[in-house]
Amino acid sequence: MAFTRFVVLMALVATSYAQFVDVDSFNIDSPSVIYDGEVFTVQFDLTFTPTAGAAAIIDGSHASTRFMPVFTLSEDGSTLDLDAYATVELTAAQQTTSLTDDDSVTWNNLETSLNLTDIECGNGTVYQYACVSLMPYTGVTWSGVDTSNSSMCTSFVCKAVADMTVSALEITNPDDNIIRIGGGQALDFDITLSNPSSSDNVVGSNNWLVSLYLADAETSGTAVATETITLSSAQRTTDLTAGSTVEFEDLAVTLTLDSVTCADFGYACASVAPASAAYWTRPASPSDNYICISVTCGAAAIKTSLIVMLLTVVASLLFNH
Repeated sequence: MAFTRFVVLMALVATSYAQFVDVDSFNIDSPSVIYDGEVFTVQFDLTFTPTAGAAAIIDGSHASTRFMPVFTLSEDGSTLDLDAYATVELTAAQQTTSLTDDDSVTWNNLETSLNLTDIECGNGTVYQYACVSLMPYTGVTWSGVDTSNSSMCTSFVCKAVADMTVSALEITNPDDNIIRIGGGQALDFDITLSNPSSSDNVVGSNNWLVSLYLADAETSGTAVATETITLSSAQRTTDLTAGSTVEFEDLAVTLTLDSVTCADFGYACASVAPASAAYWTRPASPSDNYICISVTCGAAAIKTSLIVMLLTVVASLLFNH
């Protein structure tokens, strides 16, 4: 998604200034997921450019400490939250970077510690952006430099935490729970999802990633023939509040079992995880997010019955005589 810029502090905005420092790019390297209640080490890359005389002003602002990058969360991509922010400690070489107007500077792998132990991200819709602002170091002034474009935001959701489990699995087709190997096996099934009362609510427009697979054990087994289920729009957007359950019915999949043997499985299993764009994630020490039920392995269906084959042979003999 396109980057959006925001004004860090009204005191930093001075549209009449002739000198500028602009943040050109901002990329978060890690982590890929954040959520409330934890402390995260954030690593990111930052590129900025001084123009129209800003380089000399910044270079002359202080001998050893000139910059203070600030990493913060934002609700709307235009306003920072001063309760969810962290400053970045630059190296001595970075602090004394010699600037030249219109030449960009890139700092890779900047790190900071983002403390979210007292931050509430709710259902994942509170903080959906992370922002960086390149500010003067505390007590330093970049006199005459316009910093209204020295900040940038990107999509970065502080997610809800839900210890969701799959509490029930029922195969409705084939209704005898016989899984036939040697080709494609069509399966229809229902699952029930449970969200404990201690979790956050799961909400959003793309919540779920559902998979079905076969395994050789009911728990911690080796998975074979794993397939991701295509969910309907209504199923993808189904919310699950804390302390409640929801059932997905009439899910369908075809397992490819050409290279699978009966020794490979005795169970069919369904697993559920957050979709890649979901507003929720599993906790650091989650419960199992899958359930397995016993199934029977069957040989591939015989395409031509023995009787038909015998009749064909008899007819051939009769016509030959």
